[in-house]
Amino acid sequence: MLQLIGPVISSALAISLASLGLRVFGGVSMANHGYPKLFGKDRSQVKEKTVKLGIPSSLFDLISVLEFLGGVFVAVGFLTPLASGLLALQMVGNALWHVRTLRKPPFSVKFRGGYEIDILYLAIMLAIFILGPGMFSMDKIL
Repeated sequence: MLQLIGPVISSALAISLASLGLRVFGGVSMANHGYPKLFGKDRSQVKEKTVKLGIPSSLFDLISVLEFLGGVFVAVGFLTPLASGLLALQMVGNALWHVRTLRKPPFSVKFRGGYEIDILYLAIMLAIFILGPGMFSMDKIL
């Protein structure tokens, strides 16, 4: 049975389709995560709260731009290795920050407030980094 599935899974088309799905889901999700930090009506309040937790103001701005633009770049497959690699590094930093600064467990009560979403984004961005942009991407066209 696995012999029937094996060649399909390892084909370039299947890898490109998997990459496309991960890129669109992960990129749009990441851009959606960064959008309110850049353009939201509560941007200044979120920034102020983050600064009180020990994140410098300039780093908050840089992270906001990375999450939004990096997410858009990943979704369309533009500069995919760079964008997914930087976003993966950022998610490592987020998870470590949650552990060290906030002393939060990986999964908290009711799945709110832990760093499970950071680990999920990290896994998605690493998969995209490893798989590459695939044939359905701006990187392939350019």
